[in-house]
Amino acid sequence: RNEKELTRIREYIRNNPAQWDTDKDNPFTQAFGNRSDIFMEGK
Repeated sequence: RNEKELTRIREYIRNNPAQWDTDKDNPFTQAFGNRSDIFMEGK
């Protein structure tokens, strides 16, 4: 792979978790909606 492809992959890995709350295919989102805040309760 070239440098451009490597950069794209790195950006995907870095930014992908930020999209999980809105990912329609995320089983947690399907079950609970946009409720990632519950993971922060008690912290």
